[in-house]
Amino acid sequence: MKSTNTKTEKEIENEILQYLDLRNGCTFWKINTVGVFDPVRKVYRKPKSKWNTKGVPDIIGFFNGEFFAFEVKTYKTKNRTSDSQKAFIAAANTFKEQAFVVWDVEQVKDILNGKR
Repeated sequence: MKSTNTKTEKEIENEILQYLDLRNGCTFWKINTVGVFDPVRKVYRKPKSKWNTKGVPDIIGFFNGEFFAFEVKTYKTKNRTSDSQKAFIAAANTFKEQAFVVWDVEQVKDILNGKR
C-alpha cells in the first residue's frame, strides 16, 4: 500500500468515495470539472454555461442531513487551492455548511466523526 505522501489525487478521491459509499447516512457525489477531451483539438473543453461554477470541491454531499464538501489534494499540493476553491469553501462555511481541503481519507473520517 502506498504512503499517504505518495498517493495521487485520484487515488485519494477513490479511497474517500469508497469509505463514504460504505458509511450509513451518506450520500456523496464526485464533481467532474475538468471538461470533455476533444481529440481533434487535443484539449479539454469546458462547458460555457453561466451555471458552471469554478471552485466547486471534488466531492460534495450529505451526511446525516448536513452538507459536506471535500476539495481533494495530494500531500504535496495540500496548500495549493485556487482562489475560486478558497471562495467556494469560505462561502459554504459562511452558511454553516462544512467544506474542507483534505489529503487523506483519515481526515474525512475524523470530520464526519466530529473530531475536527
